[in-house]
Amino acid sequence: MYKDFFGLREAPFSLTPDPRFLYMSQRHREALAALVYGIRDAKGFILLTGEIGSGKTTLCRAFLKDLNAEATNVALILNSFLSEPELLQSINQELGIPVAEDQGKRESIDSLNRFLIEENAKGKTTILIVDEAQNLAPAVLEQIRMLSNLETEKAKLIQIVLIGQPELLDILARPELEQLNQRITVRCHITPLNKREIYHYIRHRLHVAGAKLSISLTPPALNRVYHYSRGIPRKINLLCDRALLAAYVAGVVQIDAKIVALAENEIRNLGGGHAVRRLTPNPDAFMRFSLATSVILVSLAACAWAVSLAFSRVSQPPPPAGYGLTDAAPALPIRRPDATTTATLAGSGRSTRDSTDAPQGPWRYEGGHVRIEDPDYARVASLLTLASLWKFPFEVQFFNSQDKKTVLGLNMMRVLSKSPMAFHSFGAERDLRGALSLNLPLLLDVESPSTATLASADPATSLSAAVVLVRLANDQCQVADPVFGLVSMPLPALEKRVAQVTVIYRDPENLAALARGEESDAVEQLRVFLTELGFWGQAPATRSFNEDMTKAIKRYQERRGQKPTGQIDGATAALMALERQSYWPRLTGETASRKQTTDGPS
Repeated sequence: MYKDFFGLREAPFSLTPDPRFLYMSQRHREALAALVYGIRDAKGFILLTGEIGSGKTTLCRAFLKDLNAEATNVALILNSFLSEPELLQSINQELGIPVAEDQGKRESIDSLNRFLIEENAKGKTTILIVDEAQNLAPAVLEQIRMLSNLETEKAKLIQIVLIGQPELLDILARPELEQLNQRITVRCHITPLNKREIYHYIRHRLHVAGAKLSISLTPPALNRVYHYSRGIPRKINLLCDRALLAAYVAGVVQIDAKIVALAENEIRNLGGGHAVRRLTPNPDAFMRFSLATSVILVSLAACAWAVSLAFSRVSQPPPPAGYGLTDAAPALPIRRPDATTTATLAGSGRSTRDSTDAPQGPWRYEGGHVRIEDPDYARVASLLTLASLWKFPFEVQFFNSQDKKTVLGLNMMRVLSKSPMAFHSFGAERDLRGALSLNLPLLLDVESPSTATLASADPATSLSAAVVLVRLANDQCQVADPVFGLVSMPLPALEKRVAQVTVIYRDPENLAALARGEESDAVEQLRVFLTELGFWGQAPATRSFNEDMTKAIKRYQERRGQKPTGQIDGATAALMALERQSYWPRLTGETASRKQTTDGPS
């Protein structure tokens, strides 16, 4: 219903296990690596567990898609409510082994054994995958264990993967299944997504579905999705599908908490509750849903107006040259006399603060940093400071003309993501030192004192709830605080105060959205980039994010000191984006331009 409105090729939140939509969280990457390791090294038994709807089946489909069909035989058992003879017959049928109607266990095992010996002689691997294995009776599980006895002197003839819900662990822990439990040498468990991963999960599925509009969820909406789904992908899909329907009815592309709440109530009204169920359309419920959604249309339109107005006041830099910005940048729209003095970053390690002139207005620039007296605005002001550091200064007079509710209601990251700014972000939790390797100014959330405490706080040691790390020299940090000005303190002292690190970087080509299996011009451009740096090697040209692309990305990550996952995570996307631009602000010195490098593998 809503695909045409959002410019989607297909439904992004379908409940079918399509491997193209698989979002590779850290746990999913680890599980996939465990599957590959277990099969490649012929470990015999592999166990994959996870909550209902956590993506086990989708991960399995992705694993199967990457197998070499010419060198692998696969028996995939989806119906786990089977007796011992039925299981053996199903395995043989999946492998293409003839099965007689009255065939017993002995005949089935003998036929399977002959098949495995013949295929092993050809150098082929045979894999048995049993989904929903928690439904298997203990006797059937014991029969599966007996299949692992089919082996030669050197190798197992069949590799067995059991996939199931967490109760499968309790079943395997029973005394009568101890022999089977001991044979499982590779185990992996998929846990739910965290809040940050939910954001990337939703964005990934929208991208794969071909969304042509900038569909976004506000932070409160994402919080609501998290609390409803508890990080379970299937529940996220169910809720986001309903939320897109609500947004379509309202005629908006930004989804806020009210729309998510309406979607959640609709699911409950149709019997969904917190369980994932098949929904049957209910005309009366849908009519109530549509009318309730239309009531909030006016408030959504007002929010959209505020965002678009804020964006329209951004000073526009010259058009891009080559891969990135030109070195020429626009002057700040409000250039105040630089009232700050250079902070001393070396010395005894005590915190120091620059002196400033009297305030010249509620919102103002001082030395290129945004200042505001009200601590409630700290995050908005810090994001404006980051935009200024990247030479995208805003006209802060816009904020002086708006009421507090409007300003705090702005989705500033969505504004910053618009062209030509094209900012992206990823969180590093408390890993400040890890994020420092990118040499970029960082948005820091710190434990903020109450308003009452702020009134009597010592300006030399206080920090607002959100600040920007702008300089680093000899383990001494300089922080742009929107309330207190420039603050200098030792890195260890700042680390103790940090609750969340957010890396903000420009990614005009949206590299972070590229995923395995995708075919697009953007993938082709990435291949050209990796080729220019010498990481592509002799692999053939392609527009597909295939195994060659994964290997090239791993080589790039290894050379850049990143974990070689083969996936484009936030840090990898940031590094690639920086290498494709000519300007970015640095932590360790004056902002400068980087020469295009070609330091690929030697």
